[in-house]
Amino acid sequence: LLPAVVVSFFKFFEGWFFEPGEVTLEEFVRQFWLARGKPDSDMQNASYFHHLLSWWEHRHDEHVLFLVYEDIQDDLGGTIDKIASFMGIECDSELKSMVQKQSTFEFMLANKQHFDERLAKKRNEACGLSPDAGKDLAKVREGLSGKGKVHLSEALVQDIQAKWQEVFAKETGLQSYDEMRDFLKREDKLEDDSQTVSMAVSATSEGGETPKVALDLSLLQKRRRDRKEDFSESSAGKQQKSK
Repeated sequence: LLPAVVVSFFKFFEGWFFEPGEVTLEEFVRQFWLARGKPDSDMQNASYFHHLLSWWEHRHDEHVLFLVYEDIQDDLGGTIDKIASFMGIECDSELKSMVQKQSTFEFMLANKQHFDERLAKKRNEACGLSPDAGKDLAKVREGLSGKGKVHLSEALVQDIQAKWQEVFAKETGLQSYDEMRDFLKREDKLEDDSQTVSMAVSATSEGGETPKVALDLSLLQKRRRDRKEDFSESSAGKQQKSK
């Protein structure tokens, strides 16, 4: 959920880019996170919304796997299978069990020193910061999605939703993060269908126009077939070399 995203981003910055307590969460959201827009050049960072939108049109590209954090939490085993298939890796029960264990919150919390920004934080000294600034702020915090809701005021949550409408919904017709997530689930389900199906999601905008998200699922099915063929050829090649 978007509130959780912004709270996580704030916690990542706090203690590194600014001292704890120096900037409030509301100031961070309104003056930085929501204030960012579409970059004017490749040297600028895009807002969260523009970044997401830039990848949305590539979600069916051959070398792109589009995942949602909440869905990974809901079905970690299924996500591991999906990633292995995407990468062309034969994931047996032993490998899957190891990956599943090392993807848990408990394992990552016990090894949180491996999930921080230690390499990037070598710049601390050059910036006049303590060498240890931010190093205790590992990315592994609570292991729960949606916690951001308890930190943000209702007005701020509404402003975040308004930004979604302004950027993402305007181009896709998907009116919320949850609606996007549901749409991706339906795409995933239909990708396994043996028939070629076309689907469109429409939403009426304020001006009466109807923006649409359309998908030709035959392309998705072809992509899946190509991946299986590539994996089969690769496996056959490895067997010949081993002989």
